[in-house]
Amino acid sequence: MENKLEQILEMYPDVEFLKADGFDKAVIGIDVKNYRLIYDYYLAIKVLIEDDGMTEEDAIEHFDFNVLGSLRDDSEYPIFIMTDFD
Repeated sequence: MENKLEQILEMYPDVEFLKADGFDKAVIGIDVKNYRLIYDYYLAIKVLIEDDGMTEEDAIEHFDFNVLGSLRDDSEYPIFIMTDFD
């Protein structure tokens, strides 16, 4: 089964999306107005825990500082959203 990113890339073959390296499993959709990938914050944390062996606390700290901290308020950068608040 294809992941969301693969589906999006097939649907929009002429669009060059900026991606957050290593977080393909966390893609949940696109901003159709600006063609920006949308990532789920908690799925990105899960990637760091499962794929990189981080603790939840370390994953959150790493993600917040190194990933979110490196993004500018730019209409080309990916969007990270929280969908689950439990």
